[in-house]
Amino acid sequence: MDIEEYEVLDDSPPLYPEGLLSEPEAVRLKYFENRIIKHPILIKVLADLESAIEDASSNPIISIIGSAGVGKTTLLYELQNRLLKKYAPELESNPGRLAYISIELPAPEGGRFDWVETYTRLLKAGNDPFIQKRQDFRFKENLPSQVISIEPFSRQLRIVRQASESLVKHRIPSCLLFDEAHHLAIVANAKRSQDNMENVKSFSSTTKTPIVFFGTYDLRNLFNLSGQLSRRSVDIHFSRYMSDSFEFKSVLVTFQKHLPLAHQPSLLTRSDDFYTRSLGCVGILKDWLTRALRKALKTGQNTLTRELLGQTALTQQKLLAIAREIQEGEEALQDSVGDETEIQNCLINSSMTKPAIPSSPSKKTTKSPATVGLRSPVRDSIGVE
Repeated sequence: MDIEEYEVLDDSPPLYPEGLLSEPEAVRLKYFENRIIKHPILIKVLADLESAIEDASSNPIISIIGSAGVGKTTLLYELQNRLLKKYAPELESNPGRLAYISIELPAPEGGRFDWVETYTRLLKAGNDPFIQKRQDFRFKENLPSQVISIEPFSRQLRIVRQASESLVKHRIPSCLLFDEAHHLAIVANAKRSQDNMENVKSFSSTTKTPIVFFGTYDLRNLFNLSGQLSRRSVDIHFSRYMSDSFEFKSVLVTFQKHLPLAHQPSLLTRSDDFYTRSLGCVGILKDWLTRALRKALKTGQNTLTRELLGQTALTQQKLLAIAREIQEGEEALQDSVGDETEIQNCLINSSMTKPAIPSSPSKKTTKSPATVGLRSPVRDSIGVE
């Protein structure tokens, strides 16, 4: 994908290559799909993320949290490109090393996150030379063709976990990149969530490799399930544009200049509508314009009309669902005065509480068990009664 600096010159000439309009529809559409605008929020989050990866010795677990459509996948691709350029000399001298290992975490089934599938994807992405044999580890050899014996789940998990740890140690990636990381939060109960995160912490500690999670606001509570996780993790908020600002308008016009159409639409005149129908999320805006361009090319239209944009925008119900998630997530990420007060109360109450002194157990006299046929020792009376 190509990165473009944003600008806001509405009367400037188109930015697409000369001669693109004579290309087939598929080529023109692909050109626009590959455009990435390097806008201020993306630049800041990318800088914060690179800094967090470099300083990951004390905080090896990094989470990129943002709403659906804000541009997290775009951020992931740009980070991958930068890591490849940064480590190019080392990769050339050491072909066995990788700049990063990136996977998409699987969706859970039946309320349980699939760690076997996760480790298998990690082995594939890391070019494990024995991946085929590891995928066949569940089935025992030398059995009749009609008999299949599946290894116990605990053994499956142990094998792929150890193989993944060994792979990461030998490939020496600068980081592990996990997309769709909010799948870790979609489990049956809080105990499984904590078990999952403890597993993440253990894997990062064992391999001495930072892990970057890309996910929605559902990630926000996962890394605070224990004090150890809170201490070893850092959250980076990938926010939307909070208003129809100069920066948002600049992104809008830059996309407009890359639309391979004979007549450029004037999107800036309706910037407030574009802001509302994209919720300030560049990813939603880009997807909207891509759908509109695809339909314009298919129907032979030479510009994006108001009617065409209305037909290809997300419905009000879909936008409302995303907007509610954004509102809840943004509010949850903000520190409040009450949080600081609660912290102070916890410290005060902890210092005032004295540990209870355990009482010594009372000593009980126990009688020796009587032997069958023997009298217990007693004093017999003597003399004549």
